[in-house]
Amino acid sequence: MDSSDNSIYQGIGQIKYLNESVGDELYSLSQLNNYNSFTQLLSDISNTSANSRQMEILIKLDYFRDFGQAKTLLNLFNLYNDWADKSQFHKENNKDDMLKFIKMGVSLKDIKESSDETNKLYRNIDFPRLIQIVEDNCEQFDYSIPEKIEFQDEYLGYVNIQLDGYDDSTAICLGADLKYSPKLNFMSLGNGNMFQAKIKRKKYKNNPVGKYDIVDIYDIQQKYGWTKDGDDWKRDPNRLVWWVEKYNVRSD
Repeated sequence: MDSSDNSIYQGIGQIKYLNESVGDELYSLSQLNNYNSFTQLLSDISNTSANSRQMEILIKLDYFRDFGQAKTLLNLFNLYNDWADKSQFHKENNKDDMLKFIKMGVSLKDIKESSDETNKLYRNIDFPRLIQIVEDNCEQFDYSIPEKIEFQDEYLGYVNIQLDGYDDSTAICLGADLKYSPKLNFMSLGNGNMFQAKIKRKKYKNNPVGKYDIVDIYDIQQKYGWTKDGDDWKRDPNRLVWWVEKYNVRSD
């Protein structure tokens, strides 16, 4: 969803596992309706060709960020998938299921008002209404920055996350070549710039950097690279290489 006009983006066909057909259907929904809640949107999306995997990917990519944070939205989507097409609670056999809804903010009164009650059953339950109540009362939870970057890297094939509050010297590792001196691909979380830098093998062994680890770089220096000349290695004044001399891998 676009936060400026509450419309669904077009052009999602290039996302891994997505296609233009799904993008066209979602865009069509955005032009025909103004959605006030994620549950309301899910009701219409259930009539499109978008499958569960595609929806999970779009949620993780913050495609529906206007409705809340991604981890919460994914939980709501799974709840909707599990219950929206069901119609009843058995008062004895479904006690645990009813308790699950009650823990998420739905009262027994809500269940009664959303169904036809008999001695043994709550029938013809309006589960989308109950899920809407859950949405109205739920806390918001999101994925971590490394997780969000991993989702973009996996499904988009690139990273363009927008972040506030990070210094240019704080970076995330997007991959590493460990054949010789470890050569790592970084993206600064402060300015979004990509850069490559090496770390001495012994230093890296004592403080390894994994893919999607966030690293505070305290000292980085440019040095001449090496070029093989016959059987010998020589400094190459025409090639400069960044070397990370001091850093810390964050635990958050």
